[in-house]
Order: sequence, then structure tokens, then C-alpha cells
Amino acid sequence: MENAKKMPDNGSPDAPGQLREISDNILEHLSEGIWSFNGAGRTSFVNKRMADMLLYNVDEMMGTDLLCYVYENKSKDLEDLLARLRGGAEVRRDFEFMRSDGDRLSAQISACPIMNSSGAYSGAVMSVTDMTATRKTLDHLRKLSRAVEQSSSSVVITDKDGNIEYVNPKFTRLTGYSAEEAIGQNPRVLKSGEQSHEFYRAMWQTISSGKEWRGEFHNKKKNGETYWEFASISAIRDAGGNITHYIAVKEDVTELKKTQAALLDAKESAEAATRAMSEFLATISHELRVPLTSIHGSLELLASGQLAELPPKARDLVAVAERNSLRLAALISDILDLESLQSGRMTMSIGPVLTKTAITRAIEVVSGMARQCGITILTSGKDMTVIADEDRLAQALVNLLSNAIKFSPDGSQVEIRTTAKPESVEISVLDHGEGIPIDSQEVIFEKFRRLQTPGSRKIPGSGLGLAICKSIIEQLDGSIGVESEPGKGSRFWLRLRTSADAKADEKRDATVE
Repeated sequence: MENAKKMPDNGSPDAPGQLREISDNILEHLSEGIWSFNGAGRTSFVNKRMADMLLYNVDEMMGTDLLCYVYENKSKDLEDLLARLRGGAEVRRDFEFMRSDGDRLSAQISACPIMNSSGAYSGAVMSVTDMTATRKTLDHLRKLSRAVEQSSSSVVITDKDGNIEYVNPKFTRLTGYSAEEAIGQNPRVLKSGEQSHEFYRAMWQTISSGKEWRGEFHNKKKNGETYWEFASISAIRDAGGNITHYIAVKEDVTELKKTQAALLDAKESAEAATRAMSEFLATISHELRVPLTSIHGSLELLASGQLAELPPKARDLVAVAERNSLRLAALISDILDLESLQSGRMTMSIGPVLTKTAITRAIEVVSGMARQCGITILTSGKDMTVIADEDRLAQALVNLLSNAIKFSPDGSQVEIRTTAKPESVEISVLDHGEGIPIDSQEVIFEKFRRLQTPGSRKIPGSGLGLAICKSIIEQLDGSIGVESEPGKGSRFWLRLRTSADAKADEKRDATVE
């Protein structure tokens, strides 16, 4: 046992105690912990550094068993350590001790057995280096390394001159270059030649000044295939703040750009189709309007009896035809209005408008329909000023009122209410109809959408009125919506900007029947 230290046997059972008398002053100033124990594994000496590492006092540790400082599940490690020391071997290894607070002390130990003069094992002495902070740092670095190695992004690290020092596996899978082929190369090996020198010069100016650069590269793989990637490139600095390396994290966005291009093409195609459809509808509507006006005039003349007295049955048929011609004319008018609104060709005269004026005009238009159904129209709220086009605001209110009348029970009431809101005025139309299901409320303002509830198919309409309302109000920089509950009626509302002098125009409430 060449490595065993032989001590003189002076009859003392605690040979390491003699070592302590000789080297006490030196041991107390070491940065490592020194721990000596006898053949039974009981502490015979520790220096202050060792006690501090375990959060004990020196006196507390004297005479204690080594097992007191080892986790229960690590006792086998201690047994292995002591067995090797008893065999006369020096031991260097990592070891974990338990501190007084229960926390872990990660250490590196170097232990040497002590033999008495007759060559028998009498204990050991070991130096202990606290590796806790180092281990944490190493664990952190290992995690970072695994994260980079397993990342779904390409990671490239270069020196300050741009020469590649590291690439992760994603880079090799994407580009086709192995790590050995890439290291030592400059990233320009990936250039496709489709981006200008100015582009790369601006990038280098940014990163060499210490700023982060973000942008897209159109690069070329080893097999010649081109691809797009979005990159973020940053400088790595040393402790003195000097740039030593650059790191690039890059995402392959080739498929994303293809999808974006396809979506853009689809959007342009859809817009072209919409424009063509709008122009087609406008042309057809114009072509129909002239003969329809002539047909309606002729039917109106027949119904008046000025040409000849018609038999009752013929008179009824003419009346039906006249009503249908009016309905067709209204549909054509709605189509033209909606096409003009959505294409932006409708001119509006936007300025201060009194709400009472627009409401009164709308009520006048629908009053005949209301009388036929026995509907009473009520108004409430003060007269206020909004920023709008009076004609188009009245048109939107006509559509809302006519819908409310059509869907309300005969003999009931429809209310149009004006309310001041923060920085806006709200005009709402309330009815006592069947209400609107929640799923229909989401789409009811789309064109050609009609309410599908029991009995709704019996109510005439084009499905364009609310779409026109929405287009008008949005072009007036306002908003429109609906609140409804099946069986409890509906409240359609629109909100418009108010002018600064709105309060001066407030007037008394009015009720119109």
C-alpha cells in the first residue's frame, strides 16, 4: 500500500489528532474543507471551512458519524468510499453531503487513508471542494446546450470575422451541409445571389455596431435548392464588452411564404371576382330599371281605370303585378346602393345632422306600412347633432324601421330611441317581434342573409337592407349592432360621432304615431 500514510503509533487511538496539532494554523486558512475521521468513521478533525460548508460549528461536528452528513439514499456511496479507504486506496470522486438545513452540498473529494505503524487502517483525511455553484453552472450550460442542439431553429455561431465555429443539427438538416463542412466556412456559402450587396452591407453594419438585426435571407442549400429563412443575429461580448462572436437564430419560412403568396393570389382573385360580380349586377340592374319603370307605369295606368274599367279579377291581378313591380324596383335600388357603397363610388355629404330630422324623414317613409299593420311608432330621447350624411342616415333608419314593422305583431308598437353616449350618439330601434337567435345575430348584417325562424319565409324582403345599413354606418365612421333574445323582441342600434355643439341643439322629447 504505497499511498497509505504511516503515522507513529504512540498508543493514541486518535492518530489524526496528532496531525491537527502540527498543521492547525495552516489548515484553518485553506479554501478547501479538511475533514479527518477515525477507523470507525467518526469525525476527529474539521477545519472551519469544512464546517462552514455544511453550516455547522467545528465543535458540533467533532466526534459525529459521517452518516450524519449523508442522505439516506446515498449511504451506499459512503460505504463504498470507506471500503476503498480501508483497502488502502486513495479516492478522488464527486460526492454529495447533506447540510444542516437539509440542502445539498455538491463536492469533489480527495481522500487518503491513514495507516498506523503496524500497517493497519486507523482512519482517513480528505479535502473537500464545494462544487455546488460550479455544478449549477454546468447544469445550466448543459440545458442550454441541449436546447440549442434540439432546437427546431437553425443556430449558427461565428467568430467576429464571420467564420462559422458552430452549427446545430437543424442547420445541417436544412442546408445539407454537415457540421464538418460548415465549420470554418463563411455564411456567404449559403448565398443564392438574389439579394444585393447593399442588403448584406446594411446587415453587417448593424451587427458590428452591437445592435440586433432581424430580416429574411433567400439562401441556397448544398443541393442548389433555394429557401427562405427569417433570422435574428446578435453580437456576443466578452467581460470587457468587446464583440467576440455572433449568433444567428433562423427559422425556415419557405412554406409560410408560399402560403402567404397563395393567400394573396386567392385574395386578389376573390376581389377581382367580387368586382366583376358588382359590375355585372350594376349593369343588369341598370338594364332592368328602364323597362321596369315603363312596366310599372303601364300597370299603374291600368289599375287607375283611365284606359278602361277592368273586371274585378283582372283588377286584382293588375294590383298584384303592380306590387311585384314595386318590390322588384326596390330590390334593384338596393343592389345598386350596396354596390355603390362597397365599391366606394357613392358620394356622401358628411356634416352635422340633427337626429330628429333624419328620424322624422324615416318615419314618414314607413308610416303607410305601419298603418296597414296597425303599428304605432314611438320616439324618445333628445334631439342631438351627429356627424353624418342626412339622406343616408335616413335611409338606414328606414331599413331598420321597416324590418321592425315587418317582424312585429299587428297592433303592437315600435320605438325609435336617441341616447347620448361618451363621444357618440346612439339611435336604436326596438320591436316586439319573435327575436333573433344568437347564431343568426353573427351573420344577419351580411348581404342576402335572411332571418330563418318560424314564419320568417312569409315576410318579403331581399336580405340586403341590413347589409346596406352596415355599409352606410361604417362609411360614416360609426358602428351598428343588435341585441336580441328569442321571444322578447330585438333592439337594433347604431352609433355615430357627435359634434361639439350637440347640446345646443337638444330639444324636447316627441311621440309620433
